Amino acid sequence: MDFGYISIEADSRLNDNDLIHVGDMEFKVIHTPGHTKGGICLYLEAEKILFSGDTIFRGTWGRTDLPTGSFEDIIKSITDKIMVLPEDTIIYPGHRKIYNVKRRKANIFRTKTKRILKRGTYLNL
Repeated sequence: MDFGYISIEADSRLNDNDLIHVGDMEFKVIHTPGHTKGGICLYLEAEKILFSGDTIFRGTWGRTDLPTGSFEDIIKSITDKIMVLPEDTIIYPGHRKIYNVKRRKANIFRTKTKRILKRGTYLNL
């Protein structure tokens, strides 16, 4: 897909570990590049709830073939930032049903294995 050059300037930026307060809830920003360069997840630590957006979907990871997407970055984001959360953390993915980190750990590298091997991608995980 050719989207051409797109330049958008944000009104404000969120950084890794920033805190967002909504009522009495405190969300921690987790920078998770991969689906897009500026991708984030929002973690409600007190409730062990993660809103992953399109970083991960149920049973797989988000697309990386869009502008600023990176397969290597999304796998690194998932393994280094999401899989280290408590196993009973509930994940609300960008698409489909909710699940927890423990289940995600069991499924993450089983899915799309043939696609990875076909691409010849080697990841040092």
